[in-house]
Amino acid sequence: FGSPEPRLAELNSAIGHASVELGLNIAAQNIFQGDLTFAAGVAAFDSLLARTPAPTAVFALSEAAACGLAARVHAKGLASKLCILALADHVGEIPSCIPVSTIVLPVDEMASVAAQEADRQIRAGIRAEAQKIILGVKMREGQAGK
Repeated sequence: FGSPEPRLAELNSAIGHASVELGLNIAAQNIFQGDLTFAAGVAAFDSLLARTPAPTAVFALSEAAACGLAARVHAKGLASKLCILALADHVGEIPSCIPVSTIVLPVDEMASVAAQEADRQIRAGIRAEAQKIILGVKMREGQAGK
């Protein structure tokens, strides 16, 4: 993924930090650069199909990109050869008739917790220092929208 959009730059940075923290080595050639749209997912499939060995799983950073990827995979008859997992920022159905597994990020809860913590620190006169607040995510397996 590669876009000047600030949220994507933050997501890129967060994934880099998490991979280092977890000891994961993500090779640059295994990252497809796109803008997280349906069209980027289609283009990602075409790029991935040319790789040797072919990938067996893809982690898409948006539902739209995952749906584009899934549509292309199904059109080529390769659905049984590739597992697709996507990030979602809502708990509702995904805009796809093709089942895509998603990890739901609790963005509304994250915003609420951040506002509550800022309010608490301001009211208590606490100096704002960095700390980790961990919120759970939800896994939604292979669901398709209507």
